[in-house]
Amino acid sequence: MYGHRAYLLWSIENSYRELSDAYSDIARVVVALQRTFEKNNTKYKIDPYLETGIKYLFIGADSCYEAFIGDVVKEVLLSFPEKITKSEINTSKLKQTALRQESLEILVEDEVRSLAHGNPENIHKYLSKIVSKHINWNEDMIAKLGKIRAVRNIIVHGGSKINYSYIHQAKDKGDMRDVGKIIQVGIKEFNDDMDVLLTLAKETKEATLEHYSEWTKARVFKEMWTSAGLTSVLNYEEFWDESDGGTMVYPKDRSWGWGTSQGLLVQFFRYIHNRREFPGDVLSRFSVGSKERSIILDWLQDQYYF
Repeated sequence: MYGHRAYLLWSIENSYRELSDAYSDIARVVVALQRTFEKNNTKYKIDPYLETGIKYLFIGADSCYEAFIGDVVKEVLLSFPEKITKSEINTSKLKQTALRQESLEILVEDEVRSLAHGNPENIHKYLSKIVSKHINWNEDMIAKLGKIRAVRNIIVHGGSKINYSYIHQAKDKGDMRDVGKIIQVGIKEFNDDMDVLLTLAKETKEATLEHYSEWTKARVFKEMWTSAGLTSVLNYEEFWDESDGGTMVYPKDRSWGWGTSQGLLVQFFRYIHNRREFPGDVLSRFSVGSKERSIILDWLQDQYYF
């Protein structure tokens, strides 16, 4: 939880960068295929090798987009488990610290898989819900996404043949409606669809980053400090300085008369800052089920550092 929350902004940015890089690579391959086709100038109106290549690239482009959306959902839910929506969640397991991270990851993976089979309208609603902000997918884009998924499904599962499921899913965005005919994906259509997927991904990324912009590593660190009860003795701002937009904290040069348990907790927080002298007996100072022990165990299962 704490580690994913601390790296949430970086993870979303990185996932989008990987998607954008993948689409750039795919676009270069499409251009190369097109040039090869034009150079050979075959007798076919549509070169079967070019057509097959475009279809494989189409599947790849859709899979990259799906992976990005899955990454966004996974990172948000692992950072904020309370946003998991599946009704069959066994919340008692999440309260057992020893099982918390393992159980959480299983639940999140299950939710991501369920989302992959949803229709575009429901995916949009779901993403807006977990981001707690309306994501700017307009109706035309959502309809185009439905058509893209319909094309992908019949290529992967239907031998590229038009069927009634495709017609229903693609709606008015599908320009082929003859059941049994082989679907064709032209280069212009392919490029247009890539633009749609990248636009939807960009809108999702920007909405997510905007809503969670305050969750820097320093914010997570402060939350842990406060939850551990140390603010009752010394306010966070009196002990730590933040810099670099919340990506770094530094302890202030001051001494304080900490009690034994509090001193171990402070040493634990110093370890997150400098990775030196982990207080090995810190857990033994706090009873099972105490908030201090839960914070330490949660961090040990999902770590971050400065």
